[in-house]
Amino acid sequence: MQSRLFEPLAHVLFWGLISWVIVSLFSINSQEIEIINGQRTVRITRDPNLIRFLLIGQGFAVLIAYLNILIIRKPSHLSAAYVLLRSFALLFAVVGIYLFLAKQIIFTGYPYPYYLQLGLFVFFFAISSAYGFAVEWQRSENKRQTLAYEKQQAELNLLRSQLQPHFLFNTMNNLLAMVDQSGNPKLTSAIDQLSGLLRYVVYETSGKKVTVEKEIAFIEDYTELQLLRFNEDEVNLKVNIKGDYINQKVEPGLFIPFVENAFKHGVRPEQSSFILIDFDLNQDNVIQFLCSNSLITLSGNADGGMGLKGVKKRLDLLYPEKYKLEIIKGENYIVNLKIETHEGDNR
Repeated sequence: MQSRLFEPLAHVLFWGLISWVIVSLFSINSQEIEIINGQRTVRITRDPNLIRFLLIGQGFAVLIAYLNILIIRKPSHLSAAYVLLRSFALLFAVVGIYLFLAKQIIFTGYPYPYYLQLGLFVFFFAISSAYGFAVEWQRSENKRQTLAYEKQQAELNLLRSQLQPHFLFNTMNNLLAMVDQSGNPKLTSAIDQLSGLLRYVVYETSGKKVTVEKEIAFIEDYTELQLLRFNEDEVNLKVNIKGDYINQKVEPGLFIPFVENAFKHGVRPEQSSFILIDFDLNQDNVIQFLCSNSLITLSGNADGGMGLKGVKKRLDLLYPEKYKLEIIKGENYIVNLKIETHEGDNR
């Protein structure tokens, strides 16, 4: 709480102190020195109109400084040169408005030293630019370090989960060989799909992006295994894929938590329910994902708890300002996720 209050308080103190210094230095109208009985006395006369001129100018300086900082701290994908161009455009616009108001309305006919105020504007513009770029650099560095730490932790967790993976796969293959494939085809298919899921998680997703086609195949295998728990008429499941850009690269595991959440809170044995999963791949650099499901009241958090929070955090780190996530909870539970992949034409 104290750290949150420190920065705005420091800003208020800075502007208060700098305004006092400027008014003290530049509002002097005359200065007289008298020596009476050997004692030197300095009498300073200040022009109240000049004080008003400087204070109004400080208001415009504050406007320039914080609008400039806001421009610099806007979308990080813009080049530094373009950001500076917008900042200079802001400076000229505000200075133009100030000169018009000052000369035509506020200080009409009075010979105020506008060059002094313009010099102060340039000074505060330079200070705010340096501050804005420093804050933006620090924010980017913190994000980079956080992402590196998260990746390191994910790799460590993956290593921990890879305890003898070959043993697991060999065991599942042995079980598959023991099953009467003609007598129990569903069990055979289920073991084969489970083996595929494990292989995908262990090998395909280790520290690299995958094609959205592989993510869709993973989701389809996962949903088929989940449906084994239900009768055929209990869950109406549909997976739709529209578009040809199936080779777009995406971080693995971003969509499956929403599907898991749909099965956790949207279906229940002996009740009619539905799950709709839709991938729109009609654009070469955009993935539109929709997951809609019926909402059955159960104990627990229907918003997915830590699973969905983890996805949102990964999206913030991996796709900053390049994704849009909308979750609607009403009669049904709807997830709309749009990701800009920027991979070019991956048809």
